[in-house]
Amino acid sequence: MMKKVLIILVGLVFAVGGFAWSFLGVGERQADAAGNVAATEIAATEAQILASTVQIELFDNGRVEGDIRQIRTSRGFGTVVQFEGQRFILTHNHWSISAAELNRAEIRNGAGQTLLVLDGPAFYSLARYLDGGTLLLAAPAGLAGVNAAELGDASTLPISSTVWLATYDIERGQGIQIETAWVREVDGAAVPGRLMLEGQEMAVISGDSGGGVWANSKLIGNLWTIQVAEQTWGLGISLNRPTGSIVAGMQPLPGAVGLTAVDLMFDSAGDGGFERGMVE
Repeated sequence: MMKKVLIILVGLVFAVGGFAWSFLGVGERQADAAGNVAATEIAATEAQILASTVQIELFDNGRVEGDIRQIRTSRGFGTVVQFEGQRFILTHNHWSISAAELNRAEIRNGAGQTLLVLDGPAFYSLARYLDGGTLLLAAPAGLAGVNAAELGDASTLPISSTVWLATYDIERGQGIQIETAWVREVDGAAVPGRLMLEGQEMAVISGDSGGGVWANSKLIGNLWTIQVAEQTWGLGISLNRPTGSIVAGMQPLPGAVGLTAVDLMFDSAGDGGFERGMVE
């Protein structure tokens, strides 16, 4: 058996050589990667993160194959924040459905309850900033019940400090659960700035892109990529398993204010290894 390590984007579902690989949550995830954390602290942190997190799912226009209508979707998380009197949603930057393909976007709260349904033009008109790890959207009306998270500075985080991650709750099928990880590297000089984190295997899986990264009760970034181990057996059969190595994009405010998002169509999403979404 041969094993190698490669970097992929969180939530990636792709096919090569006839084999489909998907990170849709097999096995049990561990809730505490950095040691034993008191149950009261976990509960308080979970409540705070739940109150500020939204789930975002994009749906394409669909196509009919035989008698079955295929609808491709792209899923992720966002966090509502407030800066200089304006509310934004901070999320990931690798949505695989372009403006031309987008039929609708559904925004749900942290518990999975639908808050808004926007058509394609309305969703993409919210874009205010885009970099290599983060998309910043103007928060639309209808999110009044979602609390704005306080912003923190990831560049000051000590190595080995604990961070909290908003991830998809695979057991309940909706809502979020909280994972922890520790800081392995802080790269504030990179453009965009990024955090290298280490957690339990399967702590971050498909659909977790954009999930908030929190430290000291403040939002410092969003989940962007993970590292996977590729295991290859005979007959060309391969399996990619998520590891605990996680890359997060640092939150870009205040520098992002006043900038305009560039082309959001991501025409190279498939070839470049971006998330391709799911078929339902």
